[in-house]
Amino acid sequence: MLYSLTTSNNILTYTIPDDFEGVLQFEVTAVSSGGTEATQTERVTVTYGKLIMRPDKTMYSAGDKITVDYELVSNIMTAPMLYYEIYDAQTQLWLQLIIPSANLTGSFSFNISDSPSSSYTIKLWATQNGKTVEANATVKKITGYKLFINLDSNSTSLVIMQQSIIKLSR
Repeated sequence: MLYSLTTSNNILTYTIPDDFEGVLQFEVTAVSSGGTEATQTERVTVTYGKLIMRPDKTMYSAGDKITVDYELVSNIMTAPMLYYEIYDAQTQLWLQLIIPSANLTGSFSFNISDSPSSSYTIKLWATQNGKTVEANATVKKITGYKLFINLDSNSTSLVIMQQSIIKLSR
């Protein structure tokens, strides 16, 4: 138990220490003047921050450029060092870079080679004063055919179904 409090004004305040990362469990027991008890338990996962990563594509072809937007949401990590690694489908390190003068939001790009892997996993880390948060995303090579459809009329729906059956309706 980290903290215990008895209150009569129904207000509970707990400040999470800056160096804490893990699960907090809050258990509140209310007792009425008649002696009736009710207990509620809540669990909260606390992290140093949340690193959000959004590639502009989830599928690629040879020669494509992939741009990844990122954002670090944290009250603890305000000036982190960020770096990323990109692994191919065989989990071989393909590219590793430090993001210069890291901001809490930004983007980075990389080009897919002319002989691409079937997928790439992008791993992004933010670290500051021994605290680290990370995010991962995977992008995959387009297989089969690319389908481009231009509609000249006012189509109201386009449904692409399994087995490459295409249904157009107005």
